[in-house]
Amino acid sequence: MQDRFKDFETGIWDFESRVLIRCPKCDQCAIAEAMDVNKMRYTCGACGMAQEVPPGKWVYTKNAQGGANVSLWLETKCCGHLLWAYNREHLEFLEAYVSALLREQRPSPDGRWHNAALASRLPKWMSSAKNREDVLKGIERLKERLPEI
Repeated sequence: MQDRFKDFETGIWDFESRVLIRCPKCDQCAIAEAMDVNKMRYTCGACGMAQEVPPGKWVYTKNAQGGANVSLWLETKCCGHLLWAYNREHLEFLEAYVSALLREQRPSPDGRWHNAALASRLPKWMSSAKNREDVLKGIERLKERLPEI
């Protein structure tokens, strides 16, 4: 456990360029990678699947209201909720945040506080001290699922 977490306005968008997904063809770990603003590619090392995906289909299970087309690879039940991460870096961010005893944020360069930073948008159940141990166990379960890619 670390003593301090400092948020420097990291956003969820900082983790979206390469997302671990469940392959829609073989159900193994695949990668959804942004090629540019209008192009996403899914690739799977297990079955060789490779496909380009139009922008309107870039929806993952966590946003199921819009009709998801793929599931995230890093998902587990935790504290009665779904704990998920896009990739290793996202998982490391969550672990650093949850394990910290003191969580600091700093204002933007214009001196104002913004809530677009990922740390300010995390759900209460995840940031609650009473759930810290269970959330860290959930993160460990997800770390065990990380592929060697």
